[in-house]
Amino acid sequence: MNSVKSSFVMFLVACASIGLLSGCASQGTNLTYDSISREFREGSTVLRCDLVCQLVAISEGENLRDLYLNESWEELAKEVIRIGFNEDLHYLYLAKAAERLGFYSASEEYYRLGLSTRFKCGPIVDRCYGTDAQGGLKEGLSRVKEIQRQLANANRVVPNTQPNLGGTTEKSGPTNARKPMQPID
Repeated sequence: MNSVKSSFVMFLVACASIGLLSGCASQGTNLTYDSISREFREGSTVLRCDLVCQLVAISEGENLRDLYLNESWEELAKEVIRIGFNEDLHYLYLAKAAERLGFYSASEEYYRLGLSTRFKCGPIVDRCYGTDAQGGLKEGLSRVKEIQRQLANANRVVPNTQPNLGGTTEKSGPTNARKPMQPID
């Protein structure tokens, strides 16, 4: 009798899994690639699918890991967004893709979201594929903040100084400043 019950339970799990797998992709996002790209670049992509998407996330886990290891950043971002699973590892993937594509503000936001999400990879079944997601998120956030600080310092406008004939230094105005109009005689 126990084997009949366990077979029935396995059948129900299989049916539910098929339903969940088909439902998850629709919960990830229904946006076009252009709008996903814009949202992704701006840091406004939010992975909203919780446990419903876990089976898809597990089934796509090796593919995502391979995209990450092969540094296929655009494809990785598209796949993570398509799946939409709200998990720290997926935010790590999204943040790293944004960082490597040069979207540092977006990357910072994804690192923060990954650190704050309640779903962490690996506590029950090791789905982290050898990745320390929380450590990677912390290191990535620190790295991106430093990159942004360096860029801000590099982009600061430093006043142009030129020595005058008296040997002292005085600030010069913008090189493209227009001279006031002179009246026509």
